[in-house]
Amino acid sequence: MSDSSTIREGLEHVVREVLDVHLSDMQDQIIRRVLDHLYPLLAEKESTSGQLRAAMAAIHDSSAQSDILRALLDGAAGFSARTALFVVRGTAAVGWQARGFRDSDAIKILTIDMGQGIAARVVEERCAVTGLVAQFDARFVASFGPPSDGQCTLLPLIIRDKVAALIYADVGTQSSRSVDLAALELLVRTAGLWVELLALRKSGVTAPPAFATSVAAPGSVALSGAQPAAAPL
Repeated sequence: MSDSSTIREGLEHVVREVLDVHLSDMQDQIIRRVLDHLYPLLAEKESTSGQLRAAMAAIHDSSAQSDILRALLDGAAGFSARTALFVVRGTAAVGWQARGFRDSDAIKILTIDMGQGIAARVVEERCAVTGLVAQFDARFVASFGPPSDGQCTLLPLIIRDKVAALIYADVGTQSSRSVDLAALELLVRTAGLWVELLALRKSGVTAPPAFATSVAAPGSVALSGAQPAAAPL
């Protein structure tokens, strides 16, 4: 083995050890920074704060990318009646999992055109967008029914500075619950940061790798394990 290879292996080993030691501290810093950014919007809701912290803890307790996404959906279900995650693949977003729908598994066969409507706005503006559900996808409405107020919210899950997934949320068909946008923004941002942190930890000294590039169109960032037609992860 060459000297350079030995040095590189030794360096990577040291970096991994340091990351392991400081991972919990990094987790606490992420929680504090994200809460500092959005917590003022939630300050008047003590019950929401407790629920939100529990949801964030579930995300941070996850050690795999797919587990983070499931924890994100589970947490988001506490702040909207219906929630779904769509993985971005090139110019389309493919259904992965959902919560709160009459047939949540049916979301896996749905593909959304990212080049138009609300989805296109989310990608362009890189922030949450609320609008008419008819501007989201007609097939979605036909399959699952429109929300009672006719509105839906899309949030971008940003990983490595790219929109890797879309989070859909609405009030449901019975108008029994509202959408807490501030809480959803906090969970989505936390999940994105945690995915990046875990990728950094696993990659040692290298930058976080692109996620499952073999299943993504060129220029996109796909989420590994998020295959729409497969059985639930």
